[in-house]
Amino acid sequence: MNSIQEELHSKPSERLVKHFV
Repeated sequence: MNSIQEELHSKPSERLVKHFV
């Protein structure tokens, strides 16, 4: 669950893109 938390804290756009890719 740390990933989701970091995503919200960091740029959810770049983080989400990396997760999706």
